[in-house]
Amino acid sequence: MAAAILLGVSLLGLALLALNGGRYERIAVAAFVAYMIVVPLAASIRIENWRIGVAVLEVVLFVLVWWLAERSDRWWLTAAAGFQLIAVLSFSIPFIAPGTLVLTGVAARFGAWVLITICFFVGVMEVRAGRRASIRSCQNGVL
Repeated sequence: MAAAILLGVSLLGLALLALNGGRYERIAVAAFVAYMIVVPLAASIRIENWRIGVAVLEVVLFVLVWWLAERSDRWWLTAAAGFQLIAVLSFSIPFIAPGTLVLTGVAARFGAWVLITICFFVGVMEVRAGRRASIRSCQNGVL
């Protein structure tokens, strides 16, 4: 139930970002939506209990969001990249602490996704604030 609610809230945040954002926001939205679509397919690629297919997707998403954060002036992308890095590192939990349960990594990734979802809404606010600041500077004759 919590996962379904989080999915709905995430999709709402992504839709708002796609409607309000610029080029980098739209690329990020496409990446996150593609990730959401492909994860169920990649979940079947496993080595024992280690979901290597999902781990590879997490790394790819991290690299893309980090790349966007490096090229954009948006802080929400930087935060999202950091939280995505937490999701990537959560796959190393079984190697660091072999006695831990699989649910430990799942809980860490769920928590990271909650924080990433918050970043979507912060991104919408950042885009809108950036537009207001741009309009004010143009009205004051500052470019």
